[in-house]
Amino acid sequence: MSRRSAVFLDRDGVVNRAVERDGGLFSPMAVAEFVLETGAESAVRALAEVAPVIIVTNQPEIARGV
Repeated sequence: MSRRSAVFLDRDGVVNRAVERDGGLFSPMAVAEFVLETGAESAVRALAEVAPVIIVTNQPEIARGV
């Protein structure tokens, strides 16, 4: 059986900047808050040349009902 590699990246704080709110770091709640980390776009493009890139997020605000 052949193996296939993939790269998994966390979204908040890796691909995009986490948002400071109420003394903590949170996921963006609006498109206007979504800002890519410096170099993230080129890094993801470079990684995608060698393996599929999958961006994941755990969205704790959903669990909190926000």
